[in-house]
Amino acid sequence: MHARIATLFSALLVALLVASCGFQIVNGSGTVVTEERSVDDFTRVDFSGFGELTLVQGDHEALTIETDDNLLPYIETTVSGGTLTIGFAKRVWFPLLRPTHSIHYQLTVKTLNHLELSGAGTVTAALLQADNLTLVESGAAAINLADLTANALTVDMSGTGRVDLAGAVTSQTVELSGLGSYDAGDLASQTAQIHLSGVGAATVWVREQLDADTSGAGTIRYYGSPQVNASSSGLGTVQRLGNK
Repeated sequence: MHARIATLFSALLVALLVASCGFQIVNGSGTVVTEERSVDDFTRVDFSGFGELTLVQGDHEALTIETDDNLLPYIETTVSGGTLTIGFAKRVWFPLLRPTHSIHYQLTVKTLNHLELSGAGTVTAALLQADNLTLVESGAAAINLADLTANALTVDMSGTGRVDLAGAVTSQTVELSGLGSYDAGDLASQTAQIHLSGVGAATVWVREQLDADTSGAGTIRYYGSPQVNASSSGLGTVQRLGNK
């Protein structure tokens, strides 16, 4: 009984908040269209909200958006200072947008050195090459790069998101907090520095040197036979999984 009352109260509170802010639910029309957006001269991408973003590397830059036609005006894409920002207009609270199908973005990049996600979006790429690449993930977002080649990789994760990587990099530096999951067991690296706090988990493949620091109840697992410098506080652990 008490749980039901709490649920009803929470629903009422959300409804009052939405009404007081002037936000309205926007249902997708059911007419799904694809729109091209003009984008150029960027090496950084900031993706917020929700939807599926597919990255393709090529010799030009392009962006298409596939969704209900009446939702397109609420999706904003801007390029400023070398950063492409993909998100929703401030006049709408994005959880109240209700597309009939998942919003799909296809982004063609020439060079990418910084990718930042917030909210509940997903980013996938079949093939990506970079010199130095930084990945920043927060909220409940997910990144999946199936074949990444880079010199230096830096990853900063918070929240409950997930990052899955495969390929090869020279070095990787990972900062993971909250409940996030970093799975790079198929990403060969020469060196790695992993700092894990909270109760997250990280899996890496390292050949030469691994610096592993855990706090809280997090777990770092690794493949390979690197020299390991490990430090742990709380219930954090560092575990070897064997050779690749």
